[in-house]
Amino acid sequence: MVQKTIIKNNKTIVEKRYYISSLKSNVDSFSKSVRQHWSVEIMHWHLDVTFKEDTNKTQEKTAAQNLNIINK
Repeated sequence: MVQKTIIKNNKTIVEKRYYISSLKSNVDSFSKSVRQHWSVEIMHWHLDVTFKEDTNKTQEKTAAQNLNIINK
């Protein structure tokens, strides 16, 4: 479990996130893995929201790969 506390406008919000992993109980390696995972998720979200990558209907494989490279 990861607990995140956010204080904004004198209001405190506590979020709890639960993870299942085969990693041994090492806080440093676990937190590094979680941060790396979310950095990838944020990139995917950005590609979808900004470039609407999920709605791209390009059929030709090379053209689709080229668009993907250009967007990144």
